[in-house]
Amino acid sequence: MNDVYAKAYTELYEILKNISQNDLNKIPNEVLNMLDEKRDKEYEFKLQENTEFENQKLLRETKILLAILYRDYWATKEEKEKIIQKWKNDMIQYEEENKIKYNKLFKNKKEQIIKQKNNENLPIEVKKEKLFEKIISFIKKYFKI
Repeated sequence: MNDVYAKAYTELYEILKNISQNDLNKIPNEVLNMLDEKRDKEYEFKLQENTEFENQKLLRETKILLAILYRDYWATKEEKEKIIQKWKNDMIQYEEENKIKYNKLFKNKKEQIIKQKNNENLPIEVKKEKLFEKIISFIKKYFKI
């Protein structure tokens, strides 16, 4: 997993090399240094010339990191609020989908557990010994026969 993020940091680092100095100055040096330290220096990534940015082949993690940079350093207050609201809505939708998916799974599991408990609680047939058989058993045990 860390390998994917190291590659994403490399891609983001290359993208930041190609933005204006004014926009680059809005990002704190600590963030830029962290990107430089954590990136995979062996991973080769170049932006494709003559290709619009939306059509660049980027890792999903790179897109997420870029969106976070945009939200935190370049977006206006109104844009930040819209982005945050969109992310909240997406998260709610994701949680609802998982809730439906896992409720089905747990419902099936719960039904299995209930059936198993019902089977465990079924009455057990107890064989009653007659008095004569009890006396014989006692004598056999006493004399270890």
